[in-house]
Amino acid sequence: MAGSLGRTGSRARRRIVALLVAAIVATAACQAVTRSGDPVLAHPPDPTGSYRTGLTRAGLVAVTALGDAHLWLATSDGRRDQSVALRVELLNNGAPVASGVQPCLTGVSTDAHHPSETVVPWSAFAAPSLKVGDVLALRVSTHAGTGSAAKRCANDDRPTAPAANNNGKGGPPRVQLFFDAKDTPSRFAATITPDSSVPLYLHSDPATCDAKKAIPTTRLSLSNVAPTATQPSCVTSGATTDRNAYTAKDGNKGGAGGWAEIGTWNLAPQCDCANQFVPQVRNNPPAPKPERVSVTELPVPPTAPSTSAGSCTAAVNPHATGCISEILFSGGFLPDDHQIVANVAYAGAPSSGPSSIYTGPQLIIVKTDGTTFSNGDSWKCVTCGIPAANEQGMNSDLSYPQPFNDGKRVLWGKNIVDCSPYLLADNTCTAAATHVYPITWDNQPAGFLGLRELRIHPDNVHIGFNHIVIGPGGFGEFGYYGRLVFDPKPTTGTLLVPRYDVVNATVLYNEALNKQPFFPDPAHPGELLHNPLPADVGEFRGFSKDGREAYYIGNPYESDNIDLFATDLTTGATRRLTGNPEYTDPADLSPDNNWGVFMDTRGSGRQLFMAAMEGIPPFNDFITVGAVSSVRNNRDRRFFQPWLIDRFGDRGTYQGQQLNGAGNGGPNAVNDPNWNGMADPRWSYDGTSVAYWQALVTSPACGGANPLPCPTYTDNGRHTRLMIARLTSRTPKPYTPPAPRSDVVPWGTPAPEGAPPPVRILAPAGTWTLRGQSFGSALVHIVHNSAGTQITHVDAAYTNFSDDGIHVINGTESADLLPPPSATVVKLTWHSNLTSTGCQTGTKITSEPGGFTLTIDLLTNILDAQGTLTTTIDGTTYRQPANGT
Repeated sequence: MAGSLGRTGSRARRRIVALLVAAIVATAACQAVTRSGDPVLAHPPDPTGSYRTGLTRAGLVAVTALGDAHLWLATSDGRRDQSVALRVELLNNGAPVASGVQPCLTGVSTDAHHPSETVVPWSAFAAPSLKVGDVLALRVSTHAGTGSAAKRCANDDRPTAPAANNNGKGGPPRVQLFFDAKDTPSRFAATITPDSSVPLYLHSDPATCDAKKAIPTTRLSLSNVAPTATQPSCVTSGATTDRNAYTAKDGNKGGAGGWAEIGTWNLAPQCDCANQFVPQVRNNPPAPKPERVSVTELPVPPTAPSTSAGSCTAAVNPHATGCISEILFSGGFLPDDHQIVANVAYAGAPSSGPSSIYTGPQLIIVKTDGTTFSNGDSWKCVTCGIPAANEQGMNSDLSYPQPFNDGKRVLWGKNIVDCSPYLLADNTCTAAATHVYPITWDNQPAGFLGLRELRIHPDNVHIGFNHIVIGPGGFGEFGYYGRLVFDPKPTTGTLLVPRYDVVNATVLYNEALNKQPFFPDPAHPGELLHNPLPADVGEFRGFSKDGREAYYIGNPYESDNIDLFATDLTTGATRRLTGNPEYTDPADLSPDNNWGVFMDTRGSGRQLFMAAMEGIPPFNDFITVGAVSSVRNNRDRRFFQPWLIDRFGDRGTYQGQQLNGAGNGGPNAVNDPNWNGMADPRWSYDGTSVAYWQALVTSPACGGANPLPCPTYTDNGRHTRLMIARLTSRTPKPYTPPAPRSDVVPWGTPAPEGAPPPVRILAPAGTWTLRGQSFGSALVHIVHNSAGTQITHVDAAYTNFSDDGIHVINGTESADLLPPPSATVVKLTWHSNLTSTGCQTGTKITSEPGGFTLTIDLLTNILDAQGTLTTTIDGTTYRQPANGT
């Protein structure tokens, strides 16, 4: 697979090797638990410990209690007064760890068609701990005519041999055990931590009941699945000890002969952390194979020799269609998939004449198929030379250009470029025919905080955006959803020019208490419940192409891990799209919604000193999330690259495919790490290509105080480039935009005109217990400020805490919010002393006694820390970047 398969960096290589080795061992040891035909789909719930991979490795799985064995028996002796003894044993890897005996059984059925039920209690035993590969088993044995006491059973005190058995021969009886049918559910109960007591039923494969032929032990198994068959399986004991034999040898002291085994039933082995036993792997389809990807650079106008007027001469651009200094934003595809839009900064135009229109930020269209426009270039400027009357009230924010599905309009920052009734790519779409209309919300021009990062809904009627809130609770953000309405002659508001208004807006946030990430458990006072998938679009990033979901970045799932999530606009159901502990942000979902391309820092190791330890609930994030997010960048150096991931997300060793992973990594290669991925990648309508853009790192994000040297090369004089990744093995598919959807988001919070944003509900102050979904607990202390608007302190103590049965957390962690120097700066102190066991072994430790104090501006991303925060995972240590880098 191109790029990294596992977690980032050397950690990925170690984990892949470990998982491959574990998979080989586990495949041999755990074949009994693999379902033929579909081994990676979810197994039935298995509260026996067999799939508790991380807990087993951590030594937290043990057999703590056993319930009576219920066994269905018949004897081959014709006399019902012939007594037998029955013994059950719990074996661990063949060695007995518990046993129980029922002596002097009489009245056992002699009719194989109507067996009788016998109950055998267990004797006291010491709880055995289980480790990886251990196999628990039930062995059932029988003995003729004697009990556990040192004398015969009363009904066996006879001088003559017992009557002939059913085979017509004299001697002791053979015992048949019936099981695996709803009328003969032979079973016993077991408590295997971390679960409560469950019945374990005796099964065989295939079902058989042949008294003359024993069933091989490999076909006898235990599981918590109750039998449903009407015909039982059965096994028959070997020869039991003759009454005369023990009488002759031992008189009245009981039987000296050995126990005759009836059968041994095995439980699935306690498995290691093999890839196929990771819950996300078990519960989802197999990981996709890597695809063939061809990455090339798209043509853009030539680079201006300088910004001086007239420097873009005919020698630089013979077609006199302008020169640029940089690409400002890459955009999406036009509906025919042969062109994309982009923002560029024109420079060097003459001060007068026809070419003087090629100046400043403009929207262009770029050919992707090698053809040219009628001007002879592979690009065409859409907004150059628009008359002033056609762009009244134009907003200066020109970010994230996105074509509408009609091919006539483009969302251009907080404006809409409209060439209706003409197609943008046609010659009929001239500057005189093009208009730029501003977008307003609440009858106000769209300011930086009020309306930002707009994304079109694929119905071309609705829009999503973010709204930043700076208040008593600090720096916050909400995602919104609303309808776009064109008003050619507005009569209200401060911008009385033709414009688009956002109306019927809804905050994509559910105000119900039980829909928050953490809320009190109404059934258990003093306990918190954790909702890792809330409908809370904190930072909106776009829509699925069927229009059903809004996707966003957030951190409700696990601590210090900012991932991408998708929430259904109708139901509020939320799913996690990425799980890698590095940072994900700009994203786009494919036309069939089965794939995503995400700009992600995975592979850089940038976030791992904070986020490498997985399985920690996001308590510290009440205070640290802003800082964790901001560490992703080093000023203008972004550590993003485009990653292709299927709709089921990261799972096990599958961590997606780096789209530009092929290459030699050298200067200007497609995977040159000095070229940083920028927002936003965009899919073609036919699902075969992705367009994105990159920026070359420049000072002060390199050189000087930064340990990274600055590259001495550019791309034809520019520090930006426009790229296209073609998925060459894919077949183009038609795309049909969804019908317009309702304005209503049932689970959201309506935002009528002039309404303030909602107040996000804080996790409640106090001391709380959070129980792991698999095992263990956390004791959490939360402190609010005096106004109750902000969490200022949190500490948590973890005791064998595990939500997923893979990661087991112990230790303490806390964070304190310190007074910031400004509204966009986060300052905090962090203390951590955590250990992880199970499928991930490591530590997360801060320097003490002062801990790790971090100050960072959310807008400039310049790290300033005192003390250290260091995470070591599976032998590799991750340390924080140097201050200022």
